[in-house]
Amino acid sequence: MYYISVLFHVIAAAIWVGGMIFLPAVLLPAIRNNPQKIELIHTVGLKFRTIGWIVLFILLVTGLSNMYYRQVDFSWAGLTVNHFGRMVLLKLLVFTATVTISSLHDFYIGTTATRLWMQNADDKKTRNFRLWARWAGRINMLLGITAFGIGVAMVRGIY
Repeated sequence: MYYISVLFHVIAAAIWVGGMIFLPAVLLPAIRNNPQKIELIHTVGLKFRTIGWIVLFILLVTGLSNMYYRQVDFSWAGLTVNHFGRMVLLKLLVFTATVTISSLHDFYIGTTATRLWMQNADDKKTRNFRLWARWAGRINMLLGITAFGIGVAMVRGIY
């Protein structure tokens, strides 16, 4: 069961991080001059939001499952007793930050930015919300890559 849990965890992490890289690296440059880019970004954003929250749930469940199979004690003492436990704690903190920023982005900043952009693309408030939405996405992408790196370091013994 441990290997199945790890498999789903890695696939979910790849979907999460890969999707966040796909948006700015592939989608946005491809639709830069498209007259329907606002609608495309909105539609893709909603689709990725749904997939993203499913993937975050899978990451939570499989992450806790992996902790159980690796016999990591889910207590302050268990998460601070050795370097591996501290790496798990760090990964949990990164995951918590990811969920917090995702919530703000998906349910307030991003939705407000898109709504304002559809109403008045040149308004200062619109530009500010779009800027905050971009930064939330960038920070989340860096957190995802960080969590991915911590996981690789943990299983490869680089801790």
